Amino acid sequence: MKIAIIGAGMTGSLCAHQANAQGHQVVLFEKSRGRGGRCTHKRLSWGSVDMGAPVVPATDADFNHQMQLWCDQGLAQSWPAKPLTWDANGFKADRDVPQYVFVPAMNQVCKSLTQGIQLHTGVRVSHLQPLDSGWLLWDDDHNKYGVFDAVVCTAPWPQTHALLHDNAPGMFVGEQQWQACWALALAFDAPLSLPGPLVRAKHPVLQCLVNNSDKPGRDGDGNVWTLYFNHEFSQQHVDLDEGGLIRAGLEALTDICQQPVPSVLHHYRHLWRLARPLSTEQPPGILVSQQQRLIAAGDWSLGASVQSAWQAAKQVTSSLQSMAVETVP
Repeated sequence: MKIAIIGAGMTGSLCAHQANAQGHQVVLFEKSRGRGGRCTHKRLSWGSVDMGAPVVPATDADFNHQMQLWCDQGLAQSWPAKPLTWDANGFKADRDVPQYVFVPAMNQVCKSLTQGIQLHTGVRVSHLQPLDSGWLLWDDDHNKYGVFDAVVCTAPWPQTHALLHDNAPGMFVGEQQWQACWALALAFDAPLSLPGPLVRAKHPVLQCLVNNSDKPGRDGDGNVWTLYFNHEFSQQHVDLDEGGLIRAGLEALTDICQQPVPSVLHHYRHLWRLARPLSTEQPPGILVSQQQRLIAAGDWSLGASVQSAWQAAKQVTSSLQSMAVETVP
């Protein structure tokens, strides 16, 4: 089959790699300039920082095995740092599960998975046109691509819903409410007074603090951190200016560290407008229209994590195989 995959994040990259290995002709579309999606890595004039998934916990045995395989291939490394949880009573050890990072940056595995696969970056697919021979894809600039036997959309749920709903309304059982997340990278002139490089915070402003420089395979002096603001704060302050976001982050850091924080030398921020569904929302699973050969899947399908993205891609691969069998005369 000739398959269009929309989105070159973890799920899309995995689906493209697996479908290509099965002998399908795969074309990958990505609206941004690079691959990675939620595993975004940013190269800046003052350093390189992960701005998406901070770490990859492996709570599933099969996924843990996959991470070990990627370690053997030089795409990942175990991060032995012990995660901590902070609340108003102070710091305590978090759950002890295997955790990894991709090297030398979190988007590296997506780059590796999609090598040799036709990739269109900077292309936002805005419309799917059904033809007797398959699917024709149109982008925002009215360019067309195709014709494809099947389409897999791995964009965040609201974008996937908008793109596929008119052609396959039966795939969708309702809307989902999603929340934003601000990520703020800060380079300090001295070390932060924190007992570990990975802290999950139960704080009104911040939810996670990660020392980028401490991750395996990274360069740096140890003073570059990424702060992830909690979803409620981010959703209420999606229009917050850069100065206001930095002030809020530093005030929260001071509260957590219980002392003034060092001076900031450099900073960079990114707003994830569609970070994750409300915690009260049930994951929708993998959405398939066998008749129309449309599939909707992503990390959001099963729980909004890198592990979920990998699990979703496995299910997509199985669905594509079923569609391929049906095409054989």
